[in-house]
Amino acid sequence: MKNFIAITQALSKFQLIEGALKALLVKYQIDQGNINKNSKVFYSVAELNDISYGILLKRYKKIGIDQPLLNRLLELKDYRNYLAHQALIANLENVDNGFKQFLGVNPISIDYVMLNKELDECVDLMIEEYDLLVRNP
Repeated sequence: MKNFIAITQALSKFQLIEGALKALLVKYQIDQGNINKNSKVFYSVAELNDISYGILLKRYKKIGIDQPLLNRLLELKDYRNYLAHQALIANLENVDNGFKQFLGVNPISIDYVMLNKELDECVDLMIEEYDLLVRNP
């Protein structure tokens, strides 16, 4: 599979971004004094693990942090979903296209070099955001 390395690199970068989003959301809740774990408003990182990338971004938007970064992450949402759910199967060369269609896989053309470059920049910005809000409050 020619794109395997690029796909796994992009997926790992999305995981870093999602992890940082979860940590920032929990940090925000703590800073707001909303740390009562019996409250339905508080979410721990463990609880956030079951939340999709899109929902994490919606919650991140509500706390009003770094709108330009949020816009970039929103633009990447469809790529993240494709990579997470279809890219590996779509890029398998020895799998019958009829079987891929049966699975509902829709191969799309992605410039993985550009996608990984954009993700690298977003990861760097997430690290800056994390440092600003968590390590150096």
